[in-house]
Amino acid sequence: MQNAFSVGWSDDSRAIAYFAEGKLKTVGVDGGPPRIICDARSEGTPTWRGDNILYTQYSVDKPGIYRANVPSGKAELIVGAERARFGLPFWPQFLPDGKRFLYLVIQQPVEKPEIGHELRIGSIDGGSPKKVPLAIDSRAVYADGNLLFVRDGTLLAQPFDPDRMQFTGEAKPLVNDIHYFRSTGNAAFSVSQNGMLAWRAAHGYSRLVWMDRAGVELKSIGRASSIRTDGCRRMVIATPSESSTRSRVCRTSGSSILTATVRSA
Repeated sequence: MQNAFSVGWSDDSRAIAYFAEGKLKTVGVDGGPPRIICDARSEGTPTWRGDNILYTQYSVDKPGIYRANVPSGKAELIVGAERARFGLPFWPQFLPDGKRFLYLVIQQPVEKPEIGHELRIGSIDGGSPKKVPLAIDSRAVYADGNLLFVRDGTLLAQPFDPDRMQFTGEAKPLVNDIHYFRSTGNAAFSVSQNGMLAWRAAHGYSRLVWMDRAGVELKSIGRASSIRTDGCRRMVIATPSESSTRSRVCRTSGSSILTATVRSA
């Protein structure tokens, strides 16, 4: 596998689907040459059941969730974007029957500045999707009788009946401070059907300060996000506070700091 991006397992765990070089590809875990399924941009994560692979494309003329038939290589749009509501379907995830799938709709209406999320269940056979009544900040995965998802930075597991599409118990926290992006719904966790869980913890921000040779703090610059150097001088991009919409571009040379403030778009 070269230049591989974002992988998804086949239901028999003998192969994986992934994006590379503008293509959706598959390859066996025991080796062998990869197989090109269809053209696809490296966006989202593929989910694979039987002869079907679902994946999201958002930077194309017709954004939404696509289904690729593995034997034929034919791809088709099955869930389109809701342009009137600025809703983008994202993160499809097959349910055990191999027909229905979970997906997250990312919404940002013009009249509301904040991004909203809505969890739905669709079907590769078509029909109207069903809304899952759930406050959620990320993609969702069904495994071992539970729906796993992130809310306010915590990974939760809630008992869920996929046949009746109903919750059968209360949500329980599994991991605090998980790495995730609320705007896109991406969350750094993976779970197998037997309940084995892997995740990535969130990392706190580093605080950038100016100190003298004795180690005494002279000035707080902010949260550092980028540092560049030419060997003599350093340029640092920092944010004064977590809620700030301004960034500082700081140039340090010798014992002085020159700063310029830039407002975020």
